[in-house]
Amino acid sequence: MVAYIIDAIIVGVFNGIWSFGVTAAAGGSIQGAPYVLIVLIEALVGVGYFSYLWSSRGQTIGMMATNLEVIREDGSRLTMGQAIGRVFALALSFFILYIGVIMVAFTQRKQGLHDLICHTLVVHKS
Repeated sequence: MVAYIIDAIIVGVFNGIWSFGVTAAAGGSIQGAPYVLIVLIEALVGVGYFSYLWSSRGQTIGMMATNLEVIREDGSRLTMGQAIGRVFALALSFFILYIGVIMVAFTQRKQGLHDLICHTLVVHKS
């Protein structure tokens, strides 16, 4: 959880600075379609951050700080497609009142709903 908080701060600060800059450039108020575009780009930044780092390094910056790594159940690294799928499965885990994340405490291999859907594990990096 600490790893995700670190990552959420990183993505949040980036998105906050970016959206502030766009809003300031637009005169301080953005409504309608431009606002939807900003929200869409912020979501894509989050998806890109997690999926790129999970597929290329097996770790996000928060996971590096906490010595964790996400792997497939067979021990291999995630592909970009699998990592994108895990991002959306994680969003589902959050969307259903965090039940999918809370499941980690009750499963034998400490897998959340997103891990079960995507056949992944979060392990301590050796």
